[in-house]
Amino acid sequence: MQVFKLFYKLLRANQAAIISYFVLLMAITIPINRVYESELNTEFVVEESRIVIFNHDEGNVFSQHLVDYLDSHAELVDIEESREAIADAFFDEKIQYVLTIPEGFGDSLTFGTEYTIPLEKEVTNSQADEAFVDTMLTSYINNARVNAGNLATNPSDEQIAEYFSILDETLDTSIDIMQAEVDGDLARLSAFGGFYTHYASYIFITTFITTFGYAIIAMRNPEIVKRDRMGRLSEGNRLFQSILGSLSFALLYWFFLMLVAYFMYGPNTLFSRQGLLILLSSFLSCFGIQAMSYFIVTISPNKGIINFMSTFIGLFVAFASGLFVPRQFVSPIMQQIAMLASPFWQVRADEIILSNPALSNGGAQDLLTFFGIQILLIAAYYALSFMVQSYRRRQNIYLA
Repeated sequence: MQVFKLFYKLLRANQAAIISYFVLLMAITIPINRVYESELNTEFVVEESRIVIFNHDEGNVFSQHLVDYLDSHAELVDIEESREAIADAFFDEKIQYVLTIPEGFGDSLTFGTEYTIPLEKEVTNSQADEAFVDTMLTSYINNARVNAGNLATNPSDEQIAEYFSILDETLDTSIDIMQAEVDGDLARLSAFGGFYTHYASYIFITTFITTFGYAIIAMRNPEIVKRDRMGRLSEGNRLFQSILGSLSFALLYWFFLMLVAYFMYGPNTLFSRQGLLILLSSFLSCFGIQAMSYFIVTISPNKGIINFMSTFIGLFVAFASGLFVPRQFVSPIMQQIAMLASPFWQVRADEIILSNPALSNGGAQDLLTFFGIQILLIAAYYALSFMVQSYRRRQNIYLA
C-alpha cells in the first residue's frame, strides 16, 4: 500500500489548507446559526398607528365615541393644533396620521341626514397607516349609519348607551396575538439542513480539489512513477490505491464535520427522522463531490489549474446549486449546468426533507429520485476518470 501511504503523506503536507477551509466553515455557519435561531425566537410586537385627532365637535357624544373607538385601535398623540407643530411631528415621525372632526359631524352621522359632514385627514409617506386608519373610519361610519335607524330624534341616555353597545359589538374585530412556543429542535434542524450541510458541501469541493490535486500532481513526478514501476506495482493497483486514499479521506472528513455538527446541534437534531435523511443527503453529496473532484484532478495538468478549478468550480456550484442563496433566485441556465454536480440534488432533496416532515408518497418518490441521481453522478465521474486513465496508459502516459 505504498501509494496509499504516500497519498496521506502528501495530504499531511497540505494540512494547512484543510484546516483553513474548516475554520472558514465555522466562521460562516456559527454566526448564521445564531442569527437564524434568534429570528425564529423573536417575539412579534404589534406597533399601533400614531394618530392625532382634532375634535371640533366637542360635546357631541357621537363624535366622542368615534374618538374612543380610534383610541382603542391606535395610539393617540396630543400635539398643538398648528401647522408648525404638525409639520414638526411628521418630520420627527411622532405621528403618521392627522384627523380633524368638523363641527356637526356627530349629528350628521347618526340622525338620518342624507349628507354626512366629511372628515379631514393629513398623511405623509405612510401608506400602510393611512390605509389602516381609513379602513377603520370607513367601517365605523358605515356601521354607525346603519345602526342609527333605531335612534329617535331626541334619544334618551339609555337609547344612546344601547346604540353604542350594538355599534361596539358590530365593530368588535379584535385579534388576540399569542406568542407561540418555538420548537428548539425544529430551529436547529432547519439550521443544520438549510445551512450547515450546504456550506459543508462547498468546503468539500474546495478541500477535495485542492488536496487531491496537490497529492496526485506530486505523485505524477517521474521519479515516483519510476520507483513504482521498478517495484512491479501495476498501473491498476496504483490507480486503486490512489482512489482508495481519496475515498477514505472523503469519508473521514465527512465524518469529522458531522461529528462537529453533533456537538453544535445535538443528537435530537441529527438522529431524528429528518436529521438522518439530511445526513444521508449530505453523505451522498460528499461522495459525489469526491468523484467529481477526482475527475477534475485527473484532467488537470498542474497546480495552477488545480487552484483555479478549486476556486471557480467551488463558487459556481455553491451559487448555482442553491448552497449559498435560495435556488429560486438562481438563473435557470445556471441551475441546468449545476445539475452536473451532486450539491444541486442535495439541495433539492433537503428542500423536500425540511418542508415535508411526513414525506407523502410524492415527496418520498422525489427524494429517492434525487438520491438515485447522486449515485449515478458518482458512477459517471468515476467512469470518466477511468476512461481518461485508460487512454493515458495506452498512450504510455503514466499518471496517477
